[in-house]
Amino acid sequence: MGRTVGTLFALLIVAGCTSNSDNPAGSDQAAAGSPSPTQPSEPSESANEEVARGESQFSSVEELRDAAVDAGYTCKRWRQTDDVQLASESGSCSGKDVFAVFADEADKDEQIRLMQDFMRDYGFKPDPIVSGGNWTINAPEARYLSIALAADLE
Repeated sequence: MGRTVGTLFALLIVAGCTSNSDNPAGSDQAAAGSPSPTQPSEPSESANEEVARGESQFSSVEELRDAAVDAGYTCKRWRQTDDVQLASESGSCSGKDVFAVFADEADKDEQIRLMQDFMRDYGFKPDPIVSGGNWTINAPEARYLSIALAADLE
């Protein structure tokens, strides 16, 4: 049920609560060399020394996706949709996850608050949300990425 609820919620957070499946900019791509989704690799110590936990920044949603894949996340069918209401860019690897990059931390924090309020108000159990300075990943496997990406787990 958690995945279904997470998927339902991901669909409801999009701008105007509508699907953008006809978006010509959102093309399906396979991410090469994607490791197993259940046991992401541990990051090297040097990978996270420069950035404090929860403060990493990404300039694009593709850059965020690539970092997740490098950390062990499987991304078989990437599709950039740009559907998340407050995000600059967003996309999904499977339709069960949502990757989003925001203009600033304030927009990210507001989107997280809106998602958590919605889930609480309607009695749904949300998927974990991993977040950094200007980004979020909302996915059933997100908790595994919090260590690898030096991120906060919401």
